[in-house]
Amino acid sequence: MPKTNPDVLAAVERALTKNPNLSSTELQQEAAKVDEKVTALTGRQFHARYALPIKRKRGGPRKIPAKKKSTRGRKRAQTRTSRTPRAKRSQRRADRSDPVRAALQAQFDERRDELHKALDQAVERSIEGDSLQRVNRLLGTLDKQIQALQKA
Repeated sequence: MPKTNPDVLAAVERALTKNPNLSSTELQQEAAKVDEKVTALTGRQFHARYALPIKRKRGGPRKIPAKKKSTRGRKRAQTRTSRTPRAKRSQRRADRSDPVRAALQAQFDERRDELHKALDQAVERSIEGDSLQRVNRLLGTLDKQIQALQKA
């Protein structure tokens, strides 16, 4: 572990008590008045050896870095943009897709109802037959149907 100068630590702590918003470069300039060897350190080294330990010791809210936004696809999207603002374009797309969405939803609801009827009939037949083999076959068929639906 690199050695730290206690006099420099004290000077940095005093400077931070006076003004807690000082940057590391400003703190390094203050510390250079106490010990010239501090100027040989890079900004990262000075911050890690002197400023950071004092700031951690003093506590307070930590700055949480913002999530970086992905630039993937952004360049491609920028080349395709037109003069219409994005909100208007997306609204137009939504208006055009409403009839299509409604038709697809109706078709989905119809097929779902047919599936429920078929399942009810199959369950009734297996219960009436009271055969363990029929129940197992029904459950196997149901598993296959569920897997097929999940893939689609």
